[in-house]
Amino acid sequence: MSFDYSKIDAILSAELQNQRDPNRKEIDLFISTFAVPDSRQSAFLKQLGGVNTPERKTTTFTACISHNDIMALSNEPWVKSLRGSIQMFPCRTP
Repeated sequence: MSFDYSKIDAILSAELQNQRDPNRKEIDLFISTFAVPDSRQSAFLKQLGGVNTPERKTTTFTACISHNDIMALSNEPWVKSLRGSIQMFPCRTP
């Protein structure tokens, strides 16, 4: 299986290239779906173990998952996009 890179942004793509252990859950990202996940799709997200699935109906989720989990997600037809999360630093004031 390979990645569907059409769903992966540049930040996440770079992070995936630097990943050493494909099973270590250490990549922070945003998952966007085309619609609110149904019960099968919600179960898939929950079994990944690092996806924050809020109780309210939404199509965007935060996650900290592995290289292999991202590969699996990228091949799901109900996943719209996978975007890397970058650490933000406070703005400096002059």
